[in-house]
Parts: sequence; C-alpha cells; structure tokens
Amino acid sequence: RLYQVISDGCIGFGQASKITETPFPFPYQNLLQVFLWLYTLIVPVIMNAWLKQDALRMALTFLAVWCYFALHEVGNNLEDPYIPYDPNEIALSHIQHSFNAKLLSFGAVPSHCEDGSSSKPVPKGSVFESAAQAPEVASVVQPLS
Repeated sequence: RLYQVISDGCIGFGQASKITETPFPFPYQNLLQVFLWLYTLIVPVIMNAWLKQDALRMALTFLAVWCYFALHEVGNNLEDPYIPYDPNEIALSHIQHSFNAKLLSFGAVPSHCEDGSSSKPVPKGSVFESAAQAPEVASVVQPLS
C-alpha cells in the first residue's frame, strides 16, 4: 500500500509538472486580446442593426461582450494555476500536507542526520521497530523507550 501511495504521488507530480512546464503561446494570447477588442467594437454596430429598442440593444451588447471577457479572464486564471495569490488557485500546501499525512500514517519514516544518526526515533509497535533491532540498521533507526 505504501508503494501505491508513493506511485500516486509520483504520477501526480508528473502531471503537475507537465502543466507548469508547458507555456501558453504568447502570440496566441495576443491574438485573443486583439480579437476580443475587435469583437467589443463590432457588437454594438451589429446589435444596432438588428434591434430597435434601446434598452434591449444595451442589455444584449453588454451581455455578449461581458460573457467573452469573463471567459477570457477564466482562461487567464487557469493559465498559471500554481501561484498562490488568488483564492481560486489550487491549494498546493493543503494537498502536500494531506499527502505527507497519508505517508506518515503508515509508520514513522526515519530521517538521517549528517553524522549518520537518526534524528527521529521509531515509535514502539511500528513496522520499523523490528528493523531497528537488526545490526545493519541499528545505528540509523532507534526505537523509543
């Protein structure tokens, strides 16, 4: 089960890195901006030719242009989903803490200091307790007393 969780983490990291490493084409972004402003200038003329009531003209023109600007803003927001400056962004710190908690739920994970000793002792009853009694890892993993 532990290997499955680690494998899921590696797959998730690979998918997230594909998103961050693939840039959105800058010329395409510029063309979207140009066509959006062109649309903004043309829609009132078209609505004026089709509709006779002033209130309906203004309402439909506003609605049509606002919808396209809203879609454009959603696209801009999704362009960089990993920068935590917006409440709508992906909560990476929460996802990372959740993943770490799942890993730690399988037992204590020994960490090594520079001098070769363990900085975190292994709790009693842990799956690593029997490993700590083995002579080759006794210097790395120490059970709690």
